[in-house]
Amino acid sequence: MEEPRYRRLACELAERIREGVYRPGERFPSLRKTIERHGVSLTTAQSAYALLESWRLIESRPRSGYYVRDTIAPPVEPSPEPMQPPVAVEIRHEAAEVLRRCQGEGVLDLGTAIPSAEFLPVERLRRAIGRVVRERMAEVVGMQFSAGMACLRRELAKRMADAGCAVSPEHIVVTNGAQEALLLSLRAMTRPGDSFSSA
Repeated sequence: MEEPRYRRLACELAERIREGVYRPGERFPSLRKTIERHGVSLTTAQSAYALLESWRLIESRPRSGYYVRDTIAPPVEPSPEPMQPPVAVEIRHEAAEVLRRCQGEGVLDLGTAIPSAEFLPVERLRRAIGRVVRERMAEVVGMQFSAGMACLRRELAKRMADAGCAVSPEHIVVTNGAQEALLLSLRAMTRPGDSFSSA
């Protein structure tokens, strides 16, 4: 396994201290200079400096920066950081955590075909839903034939006819989403053991 970048940086800077490039009591390069010289991120530089502090090679002085310690321990090969034992993880817990994070503010969900509310005619939808609830409440709360509401299937047939596809409302099935549509299609068109070929 490749050594972490921050650890390689810490070892390199530790070697400069032990070579006398940076002497005890002298000011150590700032994080900004280290970032510029070594082309690393702020997080990498901070982790490397924290490691140097744990090795008692440098110390942080409030509002002054970092300094090489006056007393430097004899050169020793830094002991490898202990590896954490493996932890059993259940995929359902990982999936639940991913779904939870997807609902966070500022997260763009690319896994669902749902447009952002800002692109929808929200006011027109609100009026249409209100009209349906007022005028057709019995149909809204009542049980419908499994293929879907007849009026909705007729409207879909009209839209498809406008697009050049002649389909009877009786041949249209309204599903709860793409997954259900795919499942019904597979059940209707395939048998156990069938295979798919893209050729």
